Amino acid sequence: MSTQPVAPQDATDPFNKPTADFILRSSDNVDFRVHKAIIIEASPTFEQLFGRPTDALNPDGQRDGLPVARLDETSKILDALLRRCYPVVSITLDSPQEVCDALDSARKFMMPRAEKEFSEQFAARAEREPLSFFAYATQHYGWEKEIAVAAKASLQFPFDPTTPQLQALDAMWYRRLHVYHTACGNALAEQVLHQYEYYDSRYQYETEIIDDGIVHLCSTLVSILITRMESQKHRTKTQKRRRRTKNMPLSNRKSPS
Repeated sequence: MSTQPVAPQDATDPFNKPTADFILRSSDNVDFRVHKAIIIEASPTFEQLFGRPTDALNPDGQRDGLPVARLDETSKILDALLRRCYPVVSITLDSPQEVCDALDSARKFMMPRAEKEFSEQFAARAEREPLSFFAYATQHYGWEKEIAVAAKASLQFPFDPTTPQLQALDAMWYRRLHVYHTACGNALAEQVLHQYEYYDSRYQYETEIIDDGIVHLCSTLVSILITRMESQKHRTKTQKRRRRTKNMPLSNRKSPS
């Protein structure tokens, strides 16, 4: 029994205008009616796409008399991209995957404005979910900058091997991130011990991908380490006092008042 093809759905405003002269169809079968003149100004890749024969764009050819081009992007990502071409309010991307997919598509279609905005979203969101963004960034070729941004942001949290995002990492990237965390911790300890002297070169990160975050990070994390050291010192004193009290003869202990 054959299944009937799903009829394409129309996108919401502003991509449902009757004045549009082209349809971009998302991978989940949503049609975005666009104006070629506007899209071409934002992306030279779309200009090449619009110049191709209709039959090469989509086997369905046309809809409502308009040529159709089927794209790999979902409707959520395509909506986010196209809103960077029109003077309309942008939508919010909910997940790390959506932000990364949008950034990847902006680069694919050579849309500098959209790329800049999604790159800024990546950096801001990576501060809150660094491991998720690190994992997605490692899946894209040429994302050295994003990998470094997410790796640096991940230093806010301990390197816990039981974290699902770490367990899902490729073995090579897991090791690199672990080495990076270890190197930064060693460099930070070196800073405290040597009163903010320049960190020893042996702690330099071993690859070319994440190689400049350590020095800038040390000065901002010194206070955190000092606080932890003071807390540990206080706990140690408390434990020693309790041990002395426990070993003290009962006759020498102060009775509670």
